[in-house]
Amino acid sequence: MQVCDLIAHTSILPEPFGRVIVEAMLCGRPVIAAGEGGVRELIENEKTGWLFASGNAQQLAEKIIAIKDQSEPVQRIAKQAQFQASQRFDLKVINQQIEQELFQLLSN
Repeated sequence: MQVCDLIAHTSILPEPFGRVIVEAMLCGRPVIAAGEGGVRELIENEKTGWLFASGNAQQLAEKIIAIKDQSEPVQRIAKQAQFQASQRFDLKVINQQIEQELFQLLSN
């Protein structure tokens, strides 16, 4: 994944959770994805990646062309996505959240 300039997640069916997207974000790779299902919870369009209409190859191509020569904004978005993913999906953070929830449940 590190050798890729851009990760295109082009699933035509909605996915409940885009593991490949999270992995790409954690690697600091910019992501463009079909904006269906759980993808919308992972990517905020033009803030942590780019969304296109599922099955719309023309829109996907247009977005790739629009961002391909914008190195600085693309890297900024990739870094923001990396930070967000590391905060939301870091195993240590998740374990702490589970521990807090269990403690709260047992305290009631």
